[in-house]
Amino acid sequence: MFILGFAGCIGALRENTFLLKFFSVFLGIIFFLELTAGVLAFVFKDWIKDQLYFFINNNIRAYRDDIDLQNLIDFTQEYWQCCGAFGADDWNLNIYFNCTDSNASRERCGVPFSCCTKDPAEDVINTQCGYDARQKPEVDQQIVIYTKGCVPQFEKWLQDNLTIVAGIFIGIALLQLGERYWGRRSHQESAETRKTTWGFLSDLQEFQSHLLQVGVESEQKERHQGCKI
Repeated sequence: MFILGFAGCIGALRENTFLLKFFSVFLGIIFFLELTAGVLAFVFKDWIKDQLYFFINNNIRAYRDDIDLQNLIDFTQEYWQCCGAFGADDWNLNIYFNCTDSNASRERCGVPFSCCTKDPAEDVINTQCGYDARQKPEVDQQIVIYTKGCVPQFEKWLQDNLTIVAGIFIGIALLQLGERYWGRRSHQESAETRKTTWGFLSDLQEFQSHLLQVGVESEQKERHQGCKI
């Protein structure tokens, strides 16, 4: 985007036709891709939901193996106030949190601290708040941890904020169309300015040629009159 904006700015300042065409064409391509992505997201929303489900579950499996994935999962669960892809039991996919009898981990049948409901009175995060949470009855689980999955929570957030999201995309699209329009208009004005300038210079050159010709004719006339005398 920086290169595209730079090309548009320099093209307008330098009146460079190639840069202005490059800016206009690529801006149109980006707008078309955004529009296509929006349509595909609406048509294939079930496929996107499945991909999100697989993505979260794959990250759950590797929760303790990659610190970046761990931070991503923790941020997602805290922000959406959710646990797992479709529920807290999705953490059975992780070798440290599953409820199998062969699991000797202290985190067995638990969930990460990011699944825990937050107590406003607590200033320090209790990283052990999710221990043994899934061994409790479902009613008691709802007090301690988030029981809703992240996929349904994301769908709910998207529906609640659909107007805002659509407004943002429409605003971006209008800005891009405006930039393309003003870039084309700037190019046309530059072309007209060059045409007017060249026309003025041409008229000035013709006027100078006419004055020179008049001067030469006047000088020749004076010489002719002098010869007669």
